[in-house]
Amino acid sequence: MKNKALGASTLLVSKNVAINGKEPRLPNSVDVAKDGTVYWTDSSTDVLLQDGLYALLGDGSGRYYLKGPKKGQKDIFLDGLPGLPDNLKSNGRGGFYVPLIVGRDMNHTILTQQLAPYPTVRKFLARVFALLELSFQQVEALVPNYYTQRAIHWLGHFESISSINMNRFTVLDVDIEGRITDSLHCLDGSLKDISEIEMYNGHFYFGSPYNDFIGRVKIN
Repeated sequence: MKNKALGASTLLVSKNVAINGKEPRLPNSVDVAKDGTVYWTDSSTDVLLQDGLYALLGDGSGRYYLKGPKKGQKDIFLDGLPGLPDNLKSNGRGGFYVPLIVGRDMNHTILTQQLAPYPTVRKFLARVFALLELSFQQVEALVPNYYTQRAIHWLGHFESISSINMNRFTVLDVDIEGRITDSLHCLDGSLKDISEIEMYNGHFYFGSPYNDFIGRVKIN
């Protein structure tokens, strides 16, 4: 965390310190509560970013209750979406914007969602990918070259999903109960693989872990 006034930075969480017996591997997203408490998420305690694809073959999560009668419990907040959600952002009206980093429709299905009910198959595929990646790593150790480096990157990194993603970008506008009230779409491929959305000064700003630019759209 950086204090703009003082120009000083403070390390809040170290990836080398275990939390509940597990070290954070894939920190992703942060938010600050009204009382100043900083909340952050860890997408996986098993794999690093370069092997993030394996996280998609693991079990999903949902809404986690911090307080109230359901404190410590979790449930499904939103289901049956036309794609894979990545991050939640306040819409300033008590609800959320939900970017879908990977879209789906009748002509474009998502393999990880189809495999969701079959944990044994997902585990098998993860091991196959791991063995393939290990083979390329051994070749790279003996004969370093561009092609094995790209293969290692493609097999594990989330970016491999981008290469097969449809040219559609969607952000859902949902209320506090998880009901979809509106949606934003880009259908020409100029914006895709979006995982972040921010509103500022009459514009939406869109970020992606793969794109080399930040998209901006004027709010009508």
